[in-house]
Amino acid sequence: DFGVYMIRIHCKKASHLIVQSRYQALTVKERARLRLHLGFCHYCRAFKRQMNAIEQSVEQWKDGSESPKK
Repeated sequence: DFGVYMIRIHCKKASHLIVQSRYQALTVKERARLRLHLGFCHYCRAFKRQMNAIEQSVEQWKDGSESPKK
């Protein structure tokens, strides 16, 4: 379908949006494109999970609830 093709993005763009979403709100169009991409891309879903895990680890470390691993 031509409409879906117009909103599809590549992994490079998806990873950029995943990182960007940590610092600022995505537009409705960006969120829709990212959600569509994550629906079929195992690699970008894994990247998003890794980013979540890193963010959680940093927050725990900043709060002093866990020391960094050496």
